[in-house]
Amino acid sequence: MSLLKNLRPCCFGLCFVHMWIYCTTHRPSVSDDISTMAAMYLAQSATLALLLLVAIRCWRQPEKNRQHPSEGILRIADVLGAACMSVCGLVLAGVLPVQGALDAGLAAGAGGIGVTWAYARWCQFYAKLDLRLAGTLVFLTMAVGSAGKAVIDLLDAPVAGAILALIPWVCFACAAQAKKNPPETSTEPNIYYNWRTVSSLMRLTVGVAIFSLTFGMVQSVMLEGLPQPYHASVLVHHSSEIVLALVMAGWLAGLKRGLNFSRTWRIILVLMATALIFEPYIGPGASSFMLSLVRTAQTFLIVFLFLAIADVARHSTYSTVAVFAAGWISYSLPFTMGKMIGDAMVSSGQNYLLAMAVVVWILVMHPPTATIWCLPSSMRVTTRTPPPSELRPCTASSTQWLPARFALVRKKPRASLRKSHLTHPYKLRPRMPTLLASAARNSLSSTASRAARAKSWACSCAGAARPTLPRRSSSRKTPCAAM
Repeated sequence: MSLLKNLRPCCFGLCFVHMWIYCTTHRPSVSDDISTMAAMYLAQSATLALLLLVAIRCWRQPEKNRQHPSEGILRIADVLGAACMSVCGLVLAGVLPVQGALDAGLAAGAGGIGVTWAYARWCQFYAKLDLRLAGTLVFLTMAVGSAGKAVIDLLDAPVAGAILALIPWVCFACAAQAKKNPPETSTEPNIYYNWRTVSSLMRLTVGVAIFSLTFGMVQSVMLEGLPQPYHASVLVHHSSEIVLALVMAGWLAGLKRGLNFSRTWRIILVLMATALIFEPYIGPGASSFMLSLVRTAQTFLIVFLFLAIADVARHSTYSTVAVFAAGWISYSLPFTMGKMIGDAMVSSGQNYLLAMAVVVWILVMHPPTATIWCLPSSMRVTTRTPPPSELRPCTASSTQWLPARFALVRKKPRASLRKSHLTHPYKLRPRMPTLLASAARNSLSSTASRAARAKSWACSCAGAARPTLPRRSSSRKTPCAAM
C-alpha cells in the first residue's frame, strides 16, 4: 500500500458524491406523479450537454486567447452546486414539504445540476493521477461510500435529510482541498487522444450506452419499490459493493496488477446476467437479494466509467471538463431513456418478462468492445491503441501522436502490401504512392535476379564460366562470357 502513503483524507471526498446521489434517488418518492430519478438524470444530461458545448467553444479558440475560469468563479459555482444539492436532499428525503409533482421535479433537477458539477470537479482531480493510483483511490472511495450509504438507508427521514443536506458542502470542500495538495505522480502523461484518434473511443461509448439503457429499464420494471426484507437487503447489497471494491483495490495496490477493460467489464455482465436470469425462478423472499446484484453492477459501472473518463482526460489534448461531459452523458442520457421506457411499460400493464429476456440477450451477445493496455510505467484506459514503442510525434514540435507507420516522414518504406498496412483502427491510410512505388521497385529487382540466375544455369550447363549475379538494387544484367 505504498501508493496511499502521500494521500490526505480529503482525497476520499468522491465517496460523498456516491452517497448523495444514491440515497436521494433510492428513497420513497415524494410524489407519485413524477419520477424524481428520471428528472434528476435528465437535468444531468442537459447540464453535461451545456458543459460540452462551452468546453468545445473554448477549445476551438487559439491557445493564447483561451480564457480559463478563475478560482473565484469556480468557488461560486461550488457554492451554487452545494446549495442545489442540499435543497434537493431535504426535499427528496421528505423533510421539506412539496406541493406537487412540479416542485418535486424542480428539486430533483436542481440536484442533478449540482451533482453533475461535483462529478466534474472531482474528475479534474483524478485526471492528474496515474491509473494505478487513481484506480486504487476510486475503488476505496467506492467502499467507503457504500458503507455510508448503508448507514443513511437505515436512518429515519429527518436524520437522513440533514445528512444529505450537509454532504454536498463537505464534498466540495474536500475537492477544493485536494486540488490544492494533489498527490505526487511517478510519470508524466503521454498524449494519445486528439482530433485524429478520439474516434477510436466510439465503440466504448456505445457499449456504455447499451448497458446504461438496460440499467434504466431494469430500475423501472424490477427495482422501483423498496426491497423486502428491507434491512437485510440493504446490508447484503452494500456489503457486496464493499467486498468488490476492496478486491479491486487490493488487485491494484496490493498485488500491483493492472486492469484489463474487457475482463473488468465482464464483472458487470456476470452480475447483471446472473440476477436477471435466475430471478424468475427463485422465491419472492430471495428475489430482493438476487436483484441486489443489479444494484452492485450499476455502482461498479459508475465507478469504473468515472475512472476510464479521468484516465482518457489525462492522456488527451482536450480539456478535462469536455472529456468528462462527453463520456458521462453516454451513461446519464441512455439511463434516462431506459427509465422512461420502463415506466411506460409498467404503466401500460403489459408483461415485462419478454422485454427482460430481450435485455439479457443483448447483454450476453454484446461483446466487450475495448481493450486496455496495461504498462508498468504508464497504464492507461484505451481502445485499440498501440503501445508507446510504436508511437512517435508527427513533427518535432507537435503534441499530436500517431503510430510510427503513419508518420509524415517514413525512414524505410515497407516492401509488401499486406492488408494491415492499409487499414487501422484510427481510420487512417499510409501514403499509397509510396507503397506502390516500393512494391514495383522490388518486383523489378526480383525479375532481374531470376533472369540472371537462369542465364547462369544455362552457362554452367554449356561448360562456360558462370557470370557474376547482380545485386538486388541494380537492374543491369551481366552478359555471359565465352558463349
